[in-house]
Amino acid sequence: MKEGKKTMEEINKSLYNPTSFERGRRRHAELVKKECGSKCELIDYVDAFWNKTMNAFQYFDNQGFSYFTNGGHLSAHGVEHVRPIYEKICSSL
Repeated sequence: MKEGKKTMEEINKSLYNPTSFERGRRRHAELVKKECGSKCELIDYVDAFWNKTMNAFQYFDNQGFSYFTNGGHLSAHGVEHVRPIYEKICSSL
């Protein structure tokens, strides 16, 4: 990051609204449970994107590359970041 600019924590706080994020997670979990029952399992990305140092969900890596697109979808960089989650799921099938 350039000198004199905002810190990663400041940028992250401006992108992340913990109340909305948690509300969205709960809503999706309820929808999956209601629509699929026991046939579906929700894949939660919190562990993959949670920054323990900042105690917040992180939208970008340490170099500033975003994990998400403007629409809240995973970017190519984000897909690579969560690839191990899917590799683990596939190897257990």
